[in-house]
Amino acid sequence: MSSLRIKLIVMVVLTVGITFIGSLMVFSLAVSSRMASLEDLSLSEQMGDIAAALSWQDGRIAVDVPVSLRRDYRTGAGQFIYIVSDENGRILDSFGSTQHLRPLDISAKGLNDNMQLFSTLRELGGNESKFFAAEKWFTIGPDKWVNIQVGQGPAHEDVLADEILFEMFERNGLLIGGLIASLIGGVIFIVNQLTGSLRQLEKQAITIRPGAQDQKLQVARVPSELVPLVSQINEALRRLNEAYVMQKNYSDMAAHELRSPLAIVRCQAEALADSAEKNMLLDDIGNMEQVLTRLMQLSRSESAMVGAHQSLELGETLGEILSEIGGALIRDGMQLSLTRLPQPVHINADQAMLEVMLRNLLDNAAAAGGAYSTVTISYDATGSVFIADNGPGVPDDKLSKIFDRFVRLSDSTTDGHAGLGLAIVRALADAQNASVSAHHADMGGLEIRLAFSLSAVSQL
Repeated sequence: MSSLRIKLIVMVVLTVGITFIGSLMVFSLAVSSRMASLEDLSLSEQMGDIAAALSWQDGRIAVDVPVSLRRDYRTGAGQFIYIVSDENGRILDSFGSTQHLRPLDISAKGLNDNMQLFSTLRELGGNESKFFAAEKWFTIGPDKWVNIQVGQGPAHEDVLADEILFEMFERNGLLIGGLIASLIGGVIFIVNQLTGSLRQLEKQAITIRPGAQDQKLQVARVPSELVPLVSQINEALRRLNEAYVMQKNYSDMAAHELRSPLAIVRCQAEALADSAEKNMLLDDIGNMEQVLTRLMQLSRSESAMVGAHQSLELGETLGEILSEIGGALIRDGMQLSLTRLPQPVHINADQAMLEVMLRNLLDNAAAAGGAYSTVTISYDATGSVFIADNGPGVPDDKLSKIFDRFVRLSDSTTDGHAGLGLAIVRALADAQNASVSAHHADMGGLEIRLAFSLSAVSQL
């Protein structure tokens, strides 16, 4: 299942990535251009330092490189070279090389006063390295020409790159950081705006309950591309609701219509003379009345809605309910116990619904384990209630199906149970935004777990 949010994020990330790569290319070109400019400037400065050391003394060319400048050349680890030659190509002074960086073109003197840039390969540290170099002709003395060649090794290029980066971030660091932060913030804002309406639809869908009138998804703020889909969902909800209401009405009508004939049959049966057949007939009528009662109870519970959740203290509420419904079961032989926590636990629930749920669960435990069954009820600090018995239990293949309608835990057809009790429990749990699940109990029977949400009181 694909996520629209993920797709939007991927699209934005791809767009940003392409933009970033394009920016890097532009940045690379800018750095290359700036690098060439700085190399030109650096070689020009190096050329000027050597040219400043030239003079005409006693009818000859003198090269007097300052001691500090020679020290810089010596500490440069072979990265800096200069060669001074006369107009005949004879080397007058040099450092780092005893040969010209490139052959001299004697005929070029006087034709071009500009510094000529070039590159050459030279051995450095046992490896062949690329040197950036420059050459220029100068006049000195009585029409005498001097050629100066200077070169810089690859390490100097790294220094220039660091200088460029430092220069750019020093000037534009805050701007770049602000742009990156704005870009990230813009991506988050766009994704949230585009998916905000979908989150609203999700919240609306969670509140939809079967049987409620006029429930539909609102199309306000929904992207126009999704309006047809939302409309179709609303139409499907309308048809489902109509079918649900028809089914509920049929169950109510059937239960009500059968009550009167059963009442008449009971009256006639009670008028009979006392006999074993009369008692059996009255038992069967009682079982049918109980099935009808459960059908009506199920119909009401499936359409139940809790408008405003009550905040119930779990231990106190369970104690009150068991004091009302547990007396008859205990008199019939059931061993019923409630374990309470020392600290209060408050849940969001409806006490009347919780009473119906417990009544059905205890009836099922009695039907499955007999009148003398043992049932324990406990709860924990998370709002979960545990109802366990020592009955025969439920096979693994039926454990996940026992909350369906008309699924019976026993094969008997004369106990008044039509497989509706646990279906009622599940319907009432759904109405309270709770969950219900079945497990194997430690004492060998069945354990039902009801998980309620904690109220604001317990979360303080």
